[in-house]
Amino acid sequence: MSARISGGRGKRSPGARVTEERIVTVALALTQRHGLMGWTMDRLAGELGVARFTINNRLGDIGTVRHAVVARVTTLIPRIPVDEDTAWDIRLRRWAGALFGVLWTSPGCAGPLAAWCTSDTGPAAPLTRQITDLLRTAGLTDAEQLARGFFATTCGLVAAEDERWDRGESRSAVGNEGFVLYGHVVDLLLDGLQVRAQQGPDPADRPWRVVRSADPPDEYA
Repeated sequence: MSARISGGRGKRSPGARVTEERIVTVALALTQRHGLMGWTMDRLAGELGVARFTINNRLGDIGTVRHAVVARVTTLIPRIPVDEDTAWDIRLRRWAGALFGVLWTSPGCAGPLAAWCTSDTGPAAPLTRQITDLLRTAGLTDAEQLARGFFATTCGLVAAEDERWDRGESRSAVGNEGFVLYGHVVDLLLDGLQVRAQQGPDPADRPWRVVRSADPPDEYA
């Protein structure tokens, strides 16, 4: 008579349950509390209850994880609603306000996002395209370049405020002051876009047109 071996499946290790999505979710939570650069792989591994090599195997190094966090943040930014009864500039202003809210709750993500705004591909591309589409409804033929400039400028303003917070100032105080400045600059940008829309498609006679030449103007030579 042969012996019967009893037993069952052992418990799965914590590392076996960690997915890329879970890693990014926990990393985003750390970012919202401490800033994108305010946590380490050891801290993330501790929050997940796994060893560092598990994160590396599942997703990658800390740079890859941080990139994924910023990409996740782009999915939290609301899309510009399609509303033909509301003027394009009002919709863009409202969207810019929502953008500030998302980026301010994810410290350190505005800077990388500002750099991504100029790319035709990547996580920021859908956001740039929706601004482009909105500006085209205003009759702006160079809508794509203007959209990138608007997006990069707004993200850059939040990034500048992030730097002030990094130097130890109160997050709420910086945010309140920063939002006021941000609102003024958004108004200035929208005023410029409205003027551009009213002037028509040909920028040749505009004194402030961009110089598209390899040689700088004489005053900058």
